[in-house]
Amino acid sequence: MILWSGFFFAPLFPVVGVIEVIAIFYLRKVSALRNVIPPRTVVLNHQSTFTINCLFLISLLLVFVFMGLVIFNFHPSTTCGPFRGSTRFSDPFSRVIDQSGGFKKYIVDNIRTTSVFIILVIVIVLVIYYYRSLAASRKITINLLREQVKNERADKKFLLARVQ
Repeated sequence: MILWSGFFFAPLFPVVGVIEVIAIFYLRKVSALRNVIPPRTVVLNHQSTFTINCLFLISLLLVFVFMGLVIFNFHPSTTCGPFRGSTRFSDPFSRVIDQSGGFKKYIVDNIRTTSVFIILVIVIVLVIYYYRSLAASRKITINLLREQVKNERADKKFLLARVQ
């Protein structure tokens, strides 16, 4: 994410970052496929996954704070960079939207309203609720299946004892 903040200072910086991320991804993929041996037993590691996701969320929010500070508090350079001659970072985007036509300007202006934001937040909360309830129902199903396997194992032992 820090590479994307470089867009405000050097326009080709994100391209270098994307190429670097792609190269590292394929290098790690090849390394993992050649060197990693899967474990014999499956280990459920839910607690550490939750912790890592919380750390990722905190770092993402910190990056958003940094980007917000850069976009709203700092002024672009007047002599160099992609935003030269602009008083704010959003000026080139506003000019493009203003020149694009009435319908596109109408859509962008309505997207910026609070009602769209509230609807978007409600949709996101509903999607999160759906996936949480789906995960809870799957957890219940898994527990029922485990109980069924235990009962079948006990029944199998009982039947084997009766046959012998």
